[in-house]
Amino acid sequence: MDTPAETRLRIGAFCVDASSDEVSEGAISTKLEPRTMRLLLFLAGRAGEVVSIEELLRQVWTDVLVTPDSVYQSIAALRRALADDPKAPSYIANVPRRGYKLVAPVSSWQESSAAAAAAITATEQPLAKPAPRRVYWMLAVSLVVASIFVLIYARTAKPAVRTLATASTRVMSPDAKSIAVLPFVDMSEAKDQEFFADGLAEELIDHLSHIQDLKVTARTSSFQFKSKSADVRTIAAELAVANLLEGSVRRSGSDLRVTAKLIRAADGVHLWSHTYERKLDDIFAVQDDIASEVATALNIVLAARTPTDRTTTRAVGTYNLMLQGDYFFYRGNKDDCARAIQFYEQVIARDPNDALALAKLAGVWVWLASEGQAPRDATMAKALSTVRRAMEINPGLAKAHYVLGNLHRLLEMDRDAAYLEFERAIALDAYGQDAAYARQNMAWIAATKTGHIDHLIGVFLEDLERNPLNTIDLDNLGFFQLLAGDAGQSAATYRRLFELNPDFSGAHANYALALQALGKLPEALAAVQLESDETAKLRALARLHWPTRRAESDAALKALETQYGDVAAYAVAAVHAYRGEPALAMDWLERAYRQRDSYLEMIKVDPVLTSLRGDPRFHALLRLMKLPD
Repeated sequence: MDTPAETRLRIGAFCVDASSDEVSEGAISTKLEPRTMRLLLFLAGRAGEVVSIEELLRQVWTDVLVTPDSVYQSIAALRRALADDPKAPSYIANVPRRGYKLVAPVSSWQESSAAAAAAITATEQPLAKPAPRRVYWMLAVSLVVASIFVLIYARTAKPAVRTLATASTRVMSPDAKSIAVLPFVDMSEAKDQEFFADGLAEELIDHLSHIQDLKVTARTSSFQFKSKSADVRTIAAELAVANLLEGSVRRSGSDLRVTAKLIRAADGVHLWSHTYERKLDDIFAVQDDIASEVATALNIVLAARTPTDRTTTRAVGTYNLMLQGDYFFYRGNKDDCARAIQFYEQVIARDPNDALALAKLAGVWVWLASEGQAPRDATMAKALSTVRRAMEINPGLAKAHYVLGNLHRLLEMDRDAAYLEFERAIALDAYGQDAAYARQNMAWIAATKTGHIDHLIGVFLEDLERNPLNTIDLDNLGFFQLLAGDAGQSAATYRRLFELNPDFSGAHANYALALQALGKLPEALAAVQLESDETAKLRALARLHWPTRRAESDAALKALETQYGDVAAYAVAAVHAYRGEPALAMDWLERAYRQRDSYLEMIKVDPVLTSLRGDPRFHALLRLMKLPD
């Protein structure tokens, strides 16, 4: 029997059948989870409107207690089912810091079919009169959407009164209320204030990010244009923003001159510009003034800030030291991290109760220990005592909770404790950069437990909307796409990464594995030769050569075991599993556990280990790691 017409709906090119939880385009149908279907229908009922995550949780997840991650996961599932590109959405648009909006046209399935038939008839009868306007079309569609939603929703919730609207197929891309803060230029005579110029730009990014209606590009992406000459249209297109904020800094003793310009990228018009001649002590007031003027120029209400973890009350001297610590830490190598530690320690020497400096210092130590750049146990102990001290001084410091979460996850392998700290960091500062990284970590922790990474991929795709040039996120996304079996998308992601950084460590090896999965072995062997990380290169070569050149595979594996077995046991185990050597693979997995190899977290998501899942030793290892069996 045909599905009753009132349970079917047309959204864009898809037929939505609520009775069977299916969406179909032509002969291809996709089954949705019931909750995901409820989400789609709710968005259809509010088509063209922005619906907040809080409202979605209230209305669609009314019968269960969940976190916003459930919304992100369901949105990602809908986008996959509808083949929707989050960067250029045809169905579901993300409105940063506000929620989601269904932008595809919505209609009754019967009505859209009749319209198609009428269009065919019109082509056969060219002299026919135009059809009359359907004055009541919006009401009809609204009633259809509402009836479908109530049909499957009534079992768990009482019907709610809603305002229904027709969908608009026009989406402003980029959003007019979007901005990137470019690195400020150091105009000081000695050219020794680059750290100060960078710090000012970063503070402005953080300040503007807390404006709810404004999409702000993250530092990682906007700073890609540092010391590069590119016109505003090119930069804005790369960052997918409508406006750019640029400026310069000149310091001479205690005198400060800051120039800032807000530029509309479409035509290069200066929406606002101002030069501030102040004393250095007024730097925080200058930051506030710039943010306020930008908000006014873009017709946005500037919300009050909560200075729980900001630097607005810090003395200028310690502020300078903090900026220099940040400047060197962002360089991301062992020597510069040592310099960052020196500056943070100078801040703490001046003020032992500076919680933010303590948290940042602990963060450097966590990074060094997790990257094998410092003795693990001793460094972890220093980091733990330091971040605990920061939290004693300021329990509401989001940075401290984020750092402690990283310590639990990367060094102690205590995922549950890490998850709680990441949740607290988000609750304390939902719009800061640490919150974005905390959400990624929470999604990864969930993936390690369930073995499913679709949601994690969705989180990275969401974050790349705000941070499109973040090479670390691109590397992670390409890697997880490869694990998910989507070698084509993985290869495309890596090619984008190489456009930004052709020497990104570890990426060429994974790109080669993606090419191998696509049947492009010659290209894969060429790609792996560009790999700078010798561990990753040997791991990839051992897999690339195994199907056709066993001797070369043996040689690469032996080199991997001999040279890096003490620090990369998981990589060795994965190669043995790929080669069909389960006993050896389990030996090395157990060795990875004794080494506390952080890559062991992939034990349930790495498809190369599938052949081991019937081994009792594998299940015993899962229990040791406190992972669901």
